[in-house]
Amino acid sequence: MKQLENYYKACEDLKKEFLKNLYPDADLDYAGNTYWIGDEIGGVLSFNDCFVHMEHIADYFQYKLTPDDFFVWWDDYIDERTPNLNMKTFKKLQNSGRI
Repeated sequence: MKQLENYYKACEDLKKEFLKNLYPDADLDYAGNTYWIGDEIGGVLSFNDCFVHMEHIADYFQYKLTPDDFFVWWDDYIDERTPNLNMKTFKKLQNSGRI
């Protein structure tokens, strides 16, 4: 099905762009250092001991986070210091000076 192929390609393209944004100076071997959990493209991506959902990758671009922003958000998200903190709320709090 063509639509499904387009979806998988879009997920792979976003993944590559996301990793290039986070690690602009790195020469990453995407196949060796990253993988979709359970080989489910568009599900959960594993990279450098981080696990992100496809929606996190999309939100990274939608809310124009920087790599530093992402890792601050990630630390709060994974450590549950701020439960249910999505990137949209993170940016609002950051812009208001509360983060």
